Amino acid sequence: MQWYMLIIGAVLSLAGIALLLRRILFLTNAATADGTIVGVVERHRRYRGHTMTYYHPRVRFTAMDKKEYKVVGTMGSSNPLAFEPGTGISVWYDPDNPEKAMLRGLVHLLAAPIALFVLGVIPVYIGLKAVIGF
Repeated sequence: MQWYMLIIGAVLSLAGIALLLRRILFLTNAATADGTIVGVVERHRRYRGHTMTYYHPRVRFTAMDKKEYKVVGTMGSSNPLAFEPGTGISVWYDPDNPEKAMLRGLVHLLAAPIALFVLGVIPVYIGLKAVIGF
């Protein structure tokens, strides 16, 4: 059982590191644009038999090619009023493929990689403790 914990933890931690490296690589070439919140996207998640609704901002921005694009933020809120239409927000995007975009900010950049890494470190610690008495 402890070996499973080590393997699962290592995979999750490596996935977090890989995602962080992908995002850093993305930023080395990314352009920045000013965007505007144009609405929200509802996403539903089930947790312990309850359905939770989260609202993610839909942002419109104009890239260097003078075309408009839309991106949906990865971080949501249970409050639909948290993302008021017309509010300005910055966007990072790939100038060669502006459809690859993300909202600008440390939370949007780091939340998922850190969460994966931490979720991996915990089972690695438990596995190491069980295997070698760490």
